[in-house]
Amino acid sequence: VVFTSAGTEANAMALSPGLRGSSGGPVERLLVSAVEHASVLAGGRFPVDRIGLIQVTRSGVVDLDHLKTQLKDGPPALVSIMAANNETGALQPVAEAA
Repeated sequence: VVFTSAGTEANAMALSPGLRGSSGGPVERLLVSAVEHASVLAGGRFPVDRIGLIQVTRSGVVDLDHLKTQLKDGPPALVSIMAANNETGALQPVAEAA
């Protein structure tokens, strides 16, 4: 258990390169939905050129087809998608994305 002072600090800690994927290889890039909190969009400790945006539909829901395309385009990635948007109330398809 790690206690942080705020969500921004927790996001920066969680969004760290060097994590291992299911194959054991390092996670080298970060994919975030275009409607994430600013601290997530900033990418934590990932280099700017290793962060990709996942498009959302007009209703603010993650475009799963775009996510699939992003996942095919490079090395293993950590994907960050909020469960529910605190401003619009849009519920994200987290289970389908997983």
